[in-house]
Amino acid sequence: MDKLHKFIDLYYPIETCNLSCEYCYIHEHRDNIKRKYICSHSSAEIRRALSVERLGGICLLNFCAGGETLLYPETFDIIEQLLLEGHYVNVVTNGTMTENIHLLERFDETCRKHLFFKFSFHYGELKKRNLLDVFFSNVQYVKEKGCSFTVELPAWDGFLDLSEEIIGLCQEKLEHQICHVAPLRDETKNDFSLLSKLDDLKEYKEKWKVYHSELFDVRIDVMEKKYKGFCYAGDWTFTVNLENGEVKQCFYERVLDNLYQNIEQKIKLCAVGNHCHSSYCYACHAFLCLGVMPDANVKICYDEVRDREGKWLSYGMKHFLHQKLCKNNSAYTIIEKENVNEQNAKAERSLYQSPFEYSNQIIIEMKDLPKVNNYAVVRARHETRLMYSQVPRELKWIYNEIPEDKCLNGDRIIIRAMNTANEMADGNEIWIVGALIDNVWYAAECLFDSTWLCKMRMIGWNSYTENLPDNVWGIIPKGEHITLVFEKNRWRGKLEVEYKNQIKEIDTFSPCDNDLMYYVLEE
Repeated sequence: MDKLHKFIDLYYPIETCNLSCEYCYIHEHRDNIKRKYICSHSSAEIRRALSVERLGGICLLNFCAGGETLLYPETFDIIEQLLLEGHYVNVVTNGTMTENIHLLERFDETCRKHLFFKFSFHYGELKKRNLLDVFFSNVQYVKEKGCSFTVELPAWDGFLDLSEEIIGLCQEKLEHQICHVAPLRDETKNDFSLLSKLDDLKEYKEKWKVYHSELFDVRIDVMEKKYKGFCYAGDWTFTVNLENGEVKQCFYERVLDNLYQNIEQKIKLCAVGNHCHSSYCYACHAFLCLGVMPDANVKICYDEVRDREGKWLSYGMKHFLHQKLCKNNSAYTIIEKENVNEQNAKAERSLYQSPFEYSNQIIIEMKDLPKVNNYAVVRARHETRLMYSQVPRELKWIYNEIPEDKCLNGDRIIIRAMNTANEMADGNEIWIVGALIDNVWYAAECLFDSTWLCKMRMIGWNSYTENLPDNVWGIIPKGEHITLVFEKNRWRGKLEVEYKNQIKEIDTFSPCDNDLMYYVLEE
């Protein structure tokens, strides 16, 4: 039997999806442009970077995208190479990409036996789009080809009244078996709390217990309490971004190495130890069940939260997933644990940026993304834990909700493009990014009217767009601390700000290509 050496979560940066689930955070906040994504790294390069020799043994690789993983056939090229390398691969999919799923035809028998499909059962979207038969047909196809699988329903409030209907359909289509259920987390919240309108966790558990899902029980248990102990994530497990190559200890822990640099050398690894910054283990059904935290003494194994009565996992897959990483890897000595904890503490201190510099960086990232509460903010909420013992005043805004609607109450403001620029400037454009008002971020499109150009929630002016007025007016909510934020680079010009009967001229030129100008209205 193959020995499970490591568990590695591989993020494949496709954010486009053919479904639009109401509860999907990624759908709500991505730029869902229908363009084909091609990874800049070949399947052969990815295979070399994740070779059995380099990793020190056969691993379980979880292959998941931000959108639909199997949207493009190129995905299977990578999966096939990883299987041929000898690894076991878990693929997350919504089960609707029939043509691409049928690429399994070209896989040999061994590769299929090492392949596991996690079918995300998005019942509402499948029913609305008449894709339920397609979904279950693809589940059956995967099974017939000798692959393992699981079917997992998101525990969304909207499905509660449909439980009888969903269970009946599953029993009909899955040989009398019921889908597993996975609690949803609210990824717009700092603590990734439960995404449900049910305030009482006891009531929540009671509502979903009809599915008798071990997966649900494990994840709820971990959401209720944070397991304490020395965590080997970062050594026995880690995460990889297949596009930029970032190797991280865990989802929201620090970067350790780059997958594609020094590809002939071992990957630099370092366990999280006692430095976990998450409110709970977000992927506990994998990490804890696989034994990444021996002190937690989690008895249930990974195969038990995926299988149903031995019908969904092949014999070989079941035995592979039944293993504990703590049995197949050497535990650290007390001195080694102390050294790891000190190494993490030192690394965290080195990440420190001034609060203003870090806030500036987040806003720069935000202005290039189309939606509120986007990845930049969510990531920042976790990164601040690595850098600061307490949240600095300059960064408190990232923990507050970002308004989406137009501001209707406050003080009137006028911005005038002067159609002039610094003599060193290469242009005279004006772009308003937004405003920070009493630790709340407002995108420019929420504050100003629509007479100027709108791009990525910014409001802008240029001299070459016909019928574009020189002035734009807006409403600034009342506050004690108000700061306007403008783009600042070598293509930007001069403007006037009229606010509370005062006029101020501002030059937004900078020799830097991507920077911000802060103008304090109230302090």
